[in-house]
Amino acid sequence: MKRFKLSTLLIIMICVNALAQRPIDNLGRGLVVVPTGSTLGSTTNFVSWRRLGTEYYDVTYNLYKNGTKIASNLTTTSYDDSNASTTTQYQS
Repeated sequence: MKRFKLSTLLIIMICVNALAQRPIDNLGRGLVVVPTGSTLGSTTNFVSWRRLGTEYYDVTYNLYKNGTKIASNLTTTSYDDSNASTTTQYQS
């Protein structure tokens, strides 16, 4: 009887582990802006953000600068803004 209980428990443990999904951290976009250069008073900013693991491959993004949409239907997770200032704020 003990052998039956032990083998049943072992089978249940293997099945539960085989069906378990990998845990995913709850992350945000992680938008990062890096100034890449300046010419005649205007600054170029490299804007990059994270693609989430739960998104499909064909997802598109909109990028906002100081509340105004500057790019739509972006298929990449980065953007070069050549007409920015040092106080510019971005949202994706």
